[in-house]
Amino acid sequence: MNNRIEAELPDSQGRRTRIRHYLWGLVLSWSLLLAGLLSWDFISIQSNTEELALKEARANFNKDQAFRHWAAGHGGVYVPTTESTPPNPHLAHIPERDIRTPSGKALTLMNPAYIVRQFNEEYAEWFGVQGHITSTRVLRPGNEPDPWERLALESFERGEKEVVAFSEIGGEPYLRLMQPMITKKRCLKCHGFQGYQVGDVRGGVSVSVPLAAYQEQRKRTMLRDGLSFGVVWLLGSVGMLVAGRRLERDEMQRREAERLLRRANEDLDQYAQVASHQLQEPLRLIASYTQLLRQRYQHRLGQDADDYIRYAVGGTVRMQQLIEDLLHYSRLGSEPPRLLPTDSRLVADQVRDGLEGEIGEKGAEVELGPMPIVPIESQHLAILIRHLLENALKFHAEQPPKIRIECRREKDAFHFTVTDNGIGIDPAHHQRIFKLFGQLRREEEFPGTGIGLAHCKKLVELYGGRIWLESSLGAGAVFHFTLPTVVA
Repeated sequence: MNNRIEAELPDSQGRRTRIRHYLWGLVLSWSLLLAGLLSWDFISIQSNTEELALKEARANFNKDQAFRHWAAGHGGVYVPTTESTPPNPHLAHIPERDIRTPSGKALTLMNPAYIVRQFNEEYAEWFGVQGHITSTRVLRPGNEPDPWERLALESFERGEKEVVAFSEIGGEPYLRLMQPMITKKRCLKCHGFQGYQVGDVRGGVSVSVPLAAYQEQRKRTMLRDGLSFGVVWLLGSVGMLVAGRRLERDEMQRREAERLLRRANEDLDQYAQVASHQLQEPLRLIASYTQLLRQRYQHRLGQDADDYIRYAVGGTVRMQQLIEDLLHYSRLGSEPPRLLPTDSRLVADQVRDGLEGEIGEKGAEVELGPMPIVPIESQHLAILIRHLLENALKFHAEQPPKIRIECRREKDAFHFTVTDNGIGIDPAHHQRIFKLFGQLRREEEFPGTGIGLAHCKKLVELYGGRIWLESSLGAGAVFHFTLPTVVA
């Protein structure tokens, strides 16, 4: 027995190792999941940052374009001639470039490009966004495109409508956006002498949005989300490890309880066998001598002595049967049942043949109905049918017993019934009769150990079925039990 228990220790250790592997696999999966979610979050933050910068660029571009179109719609704007706004030499071909008011104040014409350029140069610090109007054929030196703008202007000649890129200006990160300027009729007032026609690409307008503030906000958001995910990961991992340790501890306790229970069952089985043997020996000796007394002195010591001897013999036989039944009952369930296909009709026929003497003595009629193949060990089915058939034969009424045994397959079980025309049982006692020593009648009236129906209940439940009774006093009884439909 100890060798068997020791042999189970490696399996217990193996189960703990599997729990640990499963636990670390779960932590790894949790880590990978959060890492994936955090990566997706960082990508979303980066995408949102770029989208916000692009929206700002387009908003400023649209503002500059609206301002430029407004000025172009009015043919330019006259402003006082000052040192910061001198007459534009590139507009000298316009007769009314310079005018005076009736009071003699000198005014000069500013074309849309001149207005936007001066606006961006003087007020860029307010917004931090740089705007630039340029072309491959500029009128004013200093308006030449930089390398990135030149590439964008060339792409406009090929039909591109917008160019967006992330690049550096003066070593600082910027989002740059540029769209072409298409020549319209009102543009020819200032640029017609350059040979442009309506619909030509005259140049482009670029907007550069500084990204330093966006990148700083992105870093703060990523740090905040990273810390949040880290806390969630830590809490989840600690929770899993704690749960795993608890599971491992519970598994160890369960295995220890199983080991102790197994050892207790083995001790109990050994005790039952020893007790059975030790009790049977003196009972056999008592039975032998009381039977010898009956053989030698029957009718010689008087009726009282004959009765005493008969009581002693009967009691000894019943005690032997009780010990045997208790031993079988205690052993039931020590091994898991095998769901083997068994011919229930063949088993019922064998049980009926074994009780043929008692059946003939009581003039009983035992009828077998449909009996299919069922998943149960044949000896277990024989015990069930024998106990229920003996019960029906024992508790008969004045008329000869009529008993019918049959089985039908239902949705998920085989349903057996044993029907008799006996004395019946009060419904108040239907549960009691399935308990050990739960017999209702005195032994003098109906001999027996009171274990048979308890044996049936334990056996049926061992297979996952159930057993119950339908009966009333004087109306016979119908015992039901079910077995699972699964066959190994």
